[in-house]
Amino acid sequence: MNETLVSCEQCGNIVEPTETFCNRCGFPQNGTQDQMDNFLRNQFMEKEKIEAAKKKIKNAKIMLGIVAGLQVLGGLIFLAADDQDGGLVMGIQLIVALLFLGCMFWVDKNPVTAMIVALSIYILIILIGALADPATLVSGILVKVLVIGALARGITAAREAKHIQESIPDYNG
Repeated sequence: MNETLVSCEQCGNIVEPTETFCNRCGFPQNGTQDQMDNFLRNQFMEKEKIEAAKKKIKNAKIMLGIVAGLQVLGGLIFLAADDQDGGLVMGIQLIVALLFLGCMFWVDKNPVTAMIVALSIYILIILIGALADPATLVSGILVKVLVIGALARGITAAREAKHIQESIPDYNG
């Protein structure tokens, strides 16, 4: 009986010779040439979508690094300008910068969660600043919009990439 079993050309799964499609990856093992070509074309397009999503995730990761750097720079500026609370503000800014750096490295393991956390932290910082001084909502609005937009695009891309990867058996990125 084992002699009649064949391996799927696409994923190597054992397939009954009478089955048209591999029950693991869906490859039309005993299908027509058109079915095989369509399967391979679809796989290629899905992998292209994943690569495009990875570029967006990388851009969001870069944005996290930039935000971390801006936190440190802001703390240094405040430290130089204000003798009384400069040390405290610098300490807070460094903690926030470390949180963003942590999220930046976490993106490699779990991009969706890491970027949601980073976006939540960023929005929380904006809201805390607005409570302290409502004028900060419009101060630096362009940077805020760019950061939020980049992180939101990164979250969307990470979700899309995860969904596509789950639909491709044995995807090895």
